[in-house]
Amino acid sequence: MNAVMLAALKLATTMSLQIAVYDTAIEDFYVEWNDQHYAQGFLWLPGHVEFNTLGQTGLVMVEVWQADQIQISPNVVRAILVPFTVSDSGEIRVAGDDLGDPIPLAQGEYALIFEIRFQNQAELERDPGYEQGDEEYDLLPEWCRFTFVPQVQTVQAEILRADSELAGSSLVLG
Repeated sequence: MNAVMLAALKLATTMSLQIAVYDTAIEDFYVEWNDQHYAQGFLWLPGHVEFNTLGQTGLVMVEVWQADQIQISPNVVRAILVPFTVSDSGEIRVAGDDLGDPIPLAQGEYALIFEIRFQNQAELERDPGYEQGDEEYDLLPEWCRFTFVPQVQTVQAEILRADSELAGSSLVLG
């Protein structure tokens, strides 16, 4: 698999326990979650998607990648695939409690893969911001990867790996 890292971020998600990915051309993206969105772990609209975190810590280490094929890591506890369109803005944002910085990404249709798990102690100790006893790290932070794979045809949303928090087999977009 050919892949390029676009960004590495440390996001606080203490207010919503969600991470949003959106096209910067979208100005008003507030949407109300319903029971089905919570059950499936995400809310999707064109150019905007929000994913539930694992909901333990409120701190998520995020990697954003572009790759040439859909592939998930064997050690993630949750993985979700959704269609994603980048407009001619050529930028996306990945946001937690704040709006995040723009990340360049070419206009086009993508399969967006969301993967999440808890970090292990060794990963935590490699974090240059980590100090033992820091309240921010009381619980192990979560690790998340977003991978954008260019597509010729629109992909269908799919839960690729489900943890015990995800329920239901029918997915709702919108």
